[in-house]
Amino acid sequence: MIHPGLTTATTRDLSVEQTLSIACECGLEGIEWEAQKHVPPGDFKAADNARSLCAAEKIIIPSYGSYYTAGVSEEAGMQFSAVLDAARALDAPAIRIWAGDQDYDKSDPTHINDVVRDTLRIADMAAGKGIILIFEFHAHSLTNTAEFAMEFSRKVEHPAVTCSWQPIQAFSQEECKRSLSKMLLSTLHVFHWDMGPYPDRGYTRERFIEEGISWFRHPLEQAVERWRSYLELANTTRKDHWAFLEFTKDDSTDQLLEDAKTLKSLIGAA
Repeated sequence: MIHPGLTTATTRDLSVEQTLSIACECGLEGIEWEAQKHVPPGDFKAADNARSLCAAEKIIIPSYGSYYTAGVSEEAGMQFSAVLDAARALDAPAIRIWAGDQDYDKSDPTHINDVVRDTLRIADMAAGKGIILIFEFHAHSLTNTAEFAMEFSRKVEHPAVTCSWQPIQAFSQEECKRSLSKMLLSTLHVFHWDMGPYPDRGYTRERFIEEGISWFRHPLEQAVERWRSYLELANTTRKDHWAFLEFTKDDSTDQLLEDAKTLKSLIGAA
């Protein structure tokens, strides 16, 4: 079964209270609170406030959206113990993290080994508290493609380690489905972005990214066919998955409401 939710990276400019109000208005079932503004590691007051408010509205907290980067963050001053404490204060059963800060195919063995070693360390810590780790499926990490995500997963095989999925921007629907079919592990991040007019100007995806051009965001309604196929595929696992809305067009709350309607309709049809 797929459950509609929201990751609050999407509402970073809004307060906890405003975010919760919008999630309720959207009819969403869960909120993943993020660490950069809403619930920073070590801020137990913020965590308790978010947890209490969600409980009052019967909103689930499926995960904590930390920005902990395995193999990197500890040396930069972010202690995983503080991240774990925040997740526990939220009563979140999972923590979203990053697998290093470089693409797998651009990483040397030292970086890969550092990330693997740190992952296994923090996975033991999380498992000891009944919490799992969910790695971002994202560029600039060791899980930058489905193939590399699976390779990394083999290196960090642990019952407390899994991975999220999101469509790779500028990839075809079939290419995205192939990556999802290889993974089908945990949460899905739901959005619709593309390269806008740049393909007509001769840009490849690689050049677009290399030049640091921002992705063009669109209403989810314009990607109904794509997302119907993704959610139908995710449903074949017969497991529970959260589908988190992320980064709506123009960061608009009105657009978030519309995207939530679209997502719930797609989930109902999947």
